[in-house]
Amino acid sequence: EAECALVVRLLRNGLRCFAAYAPLPAASSGAAAPVTSAQEEKEVLDYFAGVFTVLDAKNFSAIFSAQMPFLFEHLLANTAMSTILQHFLANSNSSRHFADILLHFLTGRLADLSDPSNATAPVLLRLFKLVFGSIILFPENEPVLRPHLSLIVNGATRLSSEAAHPTLHLYLLRSLFKSIGGGKFEALYKEFLPLLPPLLAHLMRSISCVHARPVRELLVELCLTLPARLSTLLPYLHLLMRPVLLALSGSPELVTLALRTLEFWIDHLHPDFIQPLMAPRMRELLLSLCRQLQPSPHPFGPIALRILGKLGGRNRQFLREPVAVAWRPSPDPALFVRVGLAFGPGAPVGGEPL
Repeated sequence: EAECALVVRLLRNGLRCFAAYAPLPAASSGAAAPVTSAQEEKEVLDYFAGVFTVLDAKNFSAIFSAQMPFLFEHLLANTAMSTILQHFLANSNSSRHFADILLHFLTGRLADLSDPSNATAPVLLRLFKLVFGSIILFPENEPVLRPHLSLIVNGATRLSSEAAHPTLHLYLLRSLFKSIGGGKFEALYKEFLPLLPPLLAHLMRSISCVHARPVRELLVELCLTLPARLSTLLPYLHLLMRPVLLALSGSPELVTLALRTLEFWIDHLHPDFIQPLMAPRMRELLLSLCRQLQPSPHPFGPIALRILGKLGGRNRQFLREPVAVAWRPSPDPALFVRVGLAFGPGAPVGGEPL
């Protein structure tokens, strides 16, 4: 108890001391204020954080569970304080324990992400990204995230449907999906499995309702980066065809994602299985792929051509109806025919375009 109380005093008073690195106001005489080194502040914060990583797990958890609101308050005042949190999450001795503390703290503040104008919201999103990144750095942290996964997914989904500005909630889901995707976290995949049907239904409804293009592209990206194996997604492939089509007409990043997803499906699924799933939207899909068949510097032509090649003869079975081609008037004639007539050896040679 006495040792914990001493460490708490060190933490609280130490954090207050970093106010010394705050920029000083310029002197009234017009002389420039001294410039503090951000690199020096980061190094000192690293050393300061290292003091606490030698604590045993029980004392570390007890101290920072109680002092997390105080630490967050100072982080809001000085974003450089995130160096301390990064140090804890990157240290093998403290990473798992601090990730658990931080997730408990952050999940209780999900509602603060509903207002992007609030200074707290971007800081919370950054902290979520840090703790998700620690799962990649230390795979043994996977059990720490598992009990919070449903709370984060369901909470962000519900709050995004209620908020006037759902962007940060969608960014949170995107960061989570990117961190646990790739097939490395089997326990998280199993935890996510019952969340998939309601989440996908919500995303598809939101795509139909939303009008802002950036939000719509975020929703499409979430549909195409769901952290689930292909065998789990098989019953929903017919629903995912729409996000693929929307992505093919979106930003370059979305086009890349759609082409990569489509090629992955074609490579890993039998043609007799995937063709009936794609059949209702196959014509739209083929036309979207054909629109990408453009010469360099267009970057997606070779990939689209490769996908059409992998479809084989099936890529022509759905293009039997005539394709509507837009006619555009051209100010210049498309064909010139110049006829020159000469009479006699000295006659001029010339002509007029017909």
